[in-house]
Amino acid sequence: MSRTATPLLILVAVLLTANGILATSLPLGWTKDGISPQTIALFGACLYGGVLFGGLAGQSLITRLGCRRSFLFYIAIFGAANAAFVLPAPPVFFALARVGAGAAIAGLYLLIESRMNAIAAPDHRQRLLAVYMIVFYCAQAAGSAFAGLVPTIALLVALALIVCCGFWLNSFPSRPATRPVACGRDALDLAGLLRTSPAALAIGLAAGIGLGCFYGMGPLFAAAALKNASLAGTFMAVAMIGGVLGLVLAGSVSDRLGAKVSLSTVSLATAATSFALALSINRGAGSIMVMAMLFGASAFSLYPLGSALMNAVAPAAQRVTANAMFIVATGLGGMVGPLVANSLPRAMAAQAPFLVIGAATLIASLFILARPVAMPAVVMKS
Repeated sequence: MSRTATPLLILVAVLLTANGILATSLPLGWTKDGISPQTIALFGACLYGGVLFGGLAGQSLITRLGCRRSFLFYIAIFGAANAAFVLPAPPVFFALARVGAGAAIAGLYLLIESRMNAIAAPDHRQRLLAVYMIVFYCAQAAGSAFAGLVPTIALLVALALIVCCGFWLNSFPSRPATRPVACGRDALDLAGLLRTSPAALAIGLAAGIGLGCFYGMGPLFAAAALKNASLAGTFMAVAMIGGVLGLVLAGSVSDRLGAKVSLSTVSLATAATSFALALSINRGAGSIMVMAMLFGASAFSLYPLGSALMNAVAPAAQRVTANAMFIVATGLGGMVGPLVANSLPRAMAAQAPFLVIGAATLIASLFILARPVAMPAVVMKS
């Protein structure tokens, strides 16, 4: 692994520790304040609506401001949006803050992942993306476990960690990692990227649905299933630990198995474990925790595998655009997932997030199996 990736991985660890604290402490805090589960699910959709907007606007902003100034801009927005949650305010204020936080985190992911793909050797890209996501989920799991213990203090710690991210400003060059060509039809060939990477975008959409439902409604599922809200942070952390274990395996074998086999297998496994979790709601805590770990082992591998495929099929000059498109697909899924889960009958309210995740990943796996997966851009004719 390139040494130039180390500062980026430290940055990811700091940022995602803060994000893990926020992702768990906020839904639990809103529940204590009397906000309904339906409204909390809408807050989750607002977060991924912000991710969608951030992905759409991110490429243009990064191209205009450069990576360093864009990084400071996104950190400032992310910190301010999350600081708003310590204020007494009506739900609409929290919804707007979630949109702002989502847009900022999408921009930060775009910066980090574009830089990561730019410094990765082509034959080790999926492995580096897997290492990146291992750090991602280890940090987020630690944050989630910490948040379950002391939510109020944890929220303040998260804000301090977000500010600390500024110390890793030099991880980015002054210009975008792969600066797009300023003009010309081929420079931003969105239609071409759509044609060459439908499998990657399908995985991005399914991953977004999974992430939106899991982070937006997972703590509520855990509180209902385990009959103990204090175990919600543990449930989230166990799922993320499973994600780390799954990524260790995915990172070591996906380059050898190929994109189609890897993506279809992981998608089917995610569908199976999602449905199993939905059916385990009346079982013991140990059974639910085991299913959470198995779910995380497959579900959290979707994003890095899809991102690696998206970057493999995209020309180098369009890498920022490709990452932006993938984040847009993820944001769209993350916005739609909680809304669909929220619309299911009230009798299914607790199981709804995992029923939606299971359906989405099952459809994605069938789509991948039915279509050829594009070869990497390095062997394609321009």
